[in-house]
Amino acid sequence: MTVRIGPAAAAALLLATLALAAPGRPRGDDWPAPQIREVFAPSREYFVRVIPGKGIGETVGFRGAPTGPPATARTGRCGR
Repeated sequence: MTVRIGPAAAAALLLATLALAAPGRPRGDDWPAPQIREVFAPSREYFVRVIPGKGIGETVGFRGAPTGPPATARTGRCGR
């Protein structure tokens, strides 16, 4: 039994095959580095600073990884 497909379906199949077969750079471990962030209140009088932690052992998929200090958030008031 022969199955015939149209030119549009053949082009889509060819494009999908080429996209899956094309060599590419693996991107699984390209994570952005943690950064300290500050957010100010609309009045600019108060702020919160979030400092990332070091441990990832409690994250899903990282069982057995070392657990370091957790992330912390510090609040403050700007002096005027």
